[in-house]
Amino acid sequence: MKKIGIHFIAFLITLSSVMFFADVPDVKAEKLKLTFATTLPPKSNLEIQSAELVKRINEQTNGRIAITHYGQSTLYHSKELIPALAKNQVNLGVLHVAMVGRRSPTLEFLGSFGAQGCWES
Repeated sequence: MKKIGIHFIAFLITLSSVMFFADVPDVKAEKLKLTFATTLPPKSNLEIQSAELVKRINEQTNGRIAITHYGQSTLYHSKELIPALAKNQVNLGVLHVAMVGRRSPTLEFLGSFGAQGCWES
């Protein structure tokens, strides 16, 4: 249970940093529409929490931030999601850490301590 909480907190920190550093239009002036793709199994804890996150954001912002959630690899598969994020084809994405490997600077740093993924760098 602690691992799920840690992953969820890390996800929220990532989401808030994306919102802070991204070129986000003025939310008060217009409705913000985001796409959110996940590649997790349907009944996994992270998939369930992702759907709950989308629901709570829509409730908390009274619909000003509308996130369309594409779960269970319906939009992109695991190896397609990172390039899609880089090309701004999707705004947010969640992959299992084993599928990411050392494909990001953050995980490159973590990999120096022995973290491994299924892709070779």
